[in-house]
Amino acid sequence: DRNRVILTGIRYGGDLRLPHAQEHGVPTRCASELFRVSDFVAFLDGTEPSRRRDRLAEYGDPADPAMRAFLKSISPLTHAAKLKIPLFIVQGAKDTRVPQDQPEAMVRAVRANGTPVWYVVYDAGHEELTQATNDFNQYAWVLFVQKYLLN
Repeated sequence: DRNRVILTGIRYGGDLRLPHAQEHGVPTRCASELFRVSDFVAFLDGTEPSRRRDRLAEYGDPADPAMRAFLKSISPLTHAAKLKIPLFIVQGAKDTRVPQDQPEAMVRAVRANGTPVWYVVYDAGHEELTQATNDFNQYAWVLFVQKYLLN
């Protein structure tokens, strides 16, 4: 049913999915993202030193003004005002790869638009859901899908 589309993604899958949702909110009804960076500049500026070199090689160095401007331009947080579809966000409170401030900034920005956001934080690290938290996550996601996709 082309009128009932949900976009989902974990980390890099989310990197591809959310810009589509932001640019083409219709017929996309809702989106979900897990363990996702929302502001590449803040993420890189705050990356722990042991991971910084690898992240700069992967994303680019925000110390370069042109790269900083590019990273800001592609950051989902920069375009949060365009996101008008309900969003389901999952994050681990102990995630050392994607700090909790990343999804929280997105939650605040999207909620400021009046857009519904379901935000679930687990006592877990990066993509480290236990059987119990994974089960809860699946149930919560099904409720989200029922409310915003199937309704």
